[in-house]
Amino acid sequence: MYTIRTSKVVKALGKYCANISSYTFWLWVGRVVPQVALLITLLVLAIAPNAWHDWYLILIVGLVGTVICTFWWWLLYAVTNIYKNLREVKGQLLSVTKELSETKALIAIKTKDLKAEHLEGLRRRKTDKK
Repeated sequence: MYTIRTSKVVKALGKYCANISSYTFWLWVGRVVPQVALLITLLVLAIAPNAWHDWYLILIVGLVGTVICTFWWWLLYAVTNIYKNLREVKGQLLSVTKELSETKALIAIKTKDLKAEHLEGLRRRKTDKK
């Protein structure tokens, strides 16, 4: 029963770690697009500022956009680390599953041997009593 659960977990992890090439493409798109959008916004706002409130808006948009881009980069970095950790956990989980199946096989062999010894002891007792 335990091996069924672990195999489901391994399959689920395999789905998430399978498409690494498409993941790296979207990772770079996610890094470049927000920066380009911020640059375009700042350029559009900075083309013809007429008064102090235009400069104030440019400053606010720039600060907010910088915070957003920084957070977005941090988020992508965190997701990259999560993928690395998932790959490591998948490998460790496979090794633990293999060790558990080997241990289960050893326990089955030992149990079979102990049952055989116990039955042999019971047979001897019956023959000794008669």
